[in-house]
Formats: sequence, C-alpha cells, structure tokens
Amino acid sequence: MIRFIVSTFSEAKPIIDIFKLKKNHDYKKFSVFDSDKISLTVSKIGKVNSALAVAYTFYKICNNKNDIWLNFGLCGHKSYEIGSIFLVNKILDNSNDKVFFPFITNFKINTLSCITLEKKGINYKDSLFEMESSGFFQATTKFSSKELIFILKIVSDNELKSVNFENSEEIYNIIIEKESVLKNFCNHLLNLNKMTLHKNQNIFNEETERIFNKINLTFTEKQQMRTLLKLYFLKNSKLKFDLLNESKSGSYNIKKLKKYLSL
Repeated sequence: MIRFIVSTFSEAKPIIDIFKLKKNHDYKKFSVFDSDKISLTVSKIGKVNSALAVAYTFYKICNNKNDIWLNFGLCGHKSYEIGSIFLVNKILDNSNDKVFFPFITNFKINTLSCITLEKKGINYKDSLFEMESSGFFQATTKFSSKELIFILKIVSDNELKSVNFENSEEIYNIIIEKESVLKNFCNHLLNLNKMTLHKNQNIFNEETERIFNKINLTFTEKQQMRTLLKLYFLKNSKLKFDLLNESKSGSYNIKKLKKYLSL
C-alpha cells in the first residue's frame, strides 16, 4: 500500500481523482480516502499536523511496517516555474536546523532540497520551501524503513508569480497536469516495495536459520525468536553484529531483541 499524507483537500482532490479513491467514513479524526492499493489522509497545514496524521494513519488504518509513505503537496521556490515537480533529497527544519536525508529511488525525476517553515514565508530561496516535510519524515521513520518514505512536491509560487491559493480549481489544474508522472511514480514505488519485501524475506530466512544453528533454543523460544526477527526485518535490511550474543541462552537473546524492538 501507498500512504499519501497531504495537507489540504485542494491538494488532495486531484490525487483522489487520479487514483479513484473513495471517502472512508470509518475514520473521524482525519479525512481519509482509499482504494485497495492507496490511502490518502488529509493532515491540515503544518509539520505537527502532518506528524499526527502519520501516527493516526499507522495506528488506525494500516499498522503495517511494509507500507510506502508519500508526502505530497505544493511548495515555493525562488525561480523554478510553477508546475515543476521534485522529489525531495534533503530536508532542513528551519525552526531547529535539524537536517534529514530521505532515500532517493532510481525513478527519473528531478531532486532538490526542501526547507520546512513554521509559518508561510515570502523570502524565496534556492531550495523548495513548505510547512510539512520535517514533521512527516520524523514521524514516518518511527514506523517504516527510510527506503519506503518519500516526499514529492510541485512548485506553486516563485518570486515572479503564484497560484491563487483561494482558487481550488487553479490548484487542481497544476497538479492534474502531472497525472502521468504521479501514476508512473506510484507504480514504481509499488514495484520497489515488492522487491524490498522479497529481499528482506530472503535475509530473514537466512538469518533465522543461522541463529537457530548457533543459539540453543527450545521449540517455544524458536517460535518467539522467529516472530521477533520477522518484526526486526520489516524495518532493517541486516542484523546488527552485536544485537545477539551466540554464547548466551535463548531466553537472554529473546529479551535483548525485545528490548531493541521496544516490546
């Protein structure tokens, strides 16, 4: 599944139409639209709201660490034309100077850094700027692997001109023009997800067999260890070298793994 987090309904409406999403009335705290492969949560503006929408989506809707997360929306830039689309490769939180580096996939699309502001600014810069990315990214890394977290932005204003943010039709039009890019990108992400799951499953199988051969485990402990390793490899691509101690008992290693997973 792809989990869109979008700040306003005006930005969400083209995505809803492109992917034929339906309003899900089971959820009340946030507006949620979904299909069998995609869900979209409207977060409202701001990094705190974006983070809250991520947590709500994870705990109430998916609760699955295999899902892809995608923050989509409009942004400003000093000079790029309105309608230019970018995948974010670096995030700077303007309020605390924290820097984050999202994973960049091999999809053919321009990439650029992004500054997250506390409030809307008019000081145009050579980076993209908006109000959600840092909150979205920090929240999603709690629930998913960085390889499955993406931020996609379309330029809506620059030093010379701007869309009318009160005009939902104007916003709709600059986003719907990117329909083919959005469809192709989402298909790419779904294929990427399949490959990641397959790779992690192979690693899980190999590591589980190795651990069972090295650590003395009872039948019940093997069941527990298998479950814990499955959770571990949903978010990690390899086992930390010092996570388990092969000279210790099964119960010792199970406790250590549970502590690492915060269980």
